[in-house]
Amino acid sequence: MASILSVPDVHGSHEWEVVKNLPKDSYDYIVFHGDYFDSWESEWPDQGENFKNICDFVREDIAHRKLLIGNHDWSYLSQSREGQNCSGHQSGSIYSEGKITVIRELLLGARDILELAFECDGWVFSHAGFSKTAVNYMQEILKNLGMIQDEKEYSISLLNSVFKKRLEEYDIFN
Repeated sequence: MASILSVPDVHGSHEWEVVKNLPKDSYDYIVFHGDYFDSWESEWPDQGENFKNICDFVREDIAHRKLLIGNHDWSYLSQSREGQNCSGHQSGSIYSEGKITVIRELLLGARDILELAFECDGWVFSHAGFSKTAVNYMQEILKNLGMIQDEKEYSISLLNSVFKKRLEEYDIFN
């Protein structure tokens, strides 16, 4: 069984940096579970710099370090004017529209490493998990799109590839 270090809900915190000093043989994988923004303590632009540092760290060993998306991150990629307005969403200030655009750009700049979920040894890691209802819904959508014929073809790998394709098609100005 693999040894997996889980780093949940960063929210601008630098506490994740302790993993940078761990010997590589002390873990098989490090999984960042998302929510990189919307800090109650960290000021802007530190949150953006912190996210860039996380991405640089993940890119040093993409085989063993995983960057997953959280609901706060997804809220900035929402195609609505101000995102989905999660708790703490950085809107409402005079600079909010600029922050939203910058955060979108940062997230899209990580599309090469950003994933929906990670599977290892039969365990699925994601920001909030997948309910049976969500899995059934995703399977139905993939069937309707002609991407799978039945649920046996459904996989985390397929979900990640669909997610990455969506990020590649993302138009920040639309």
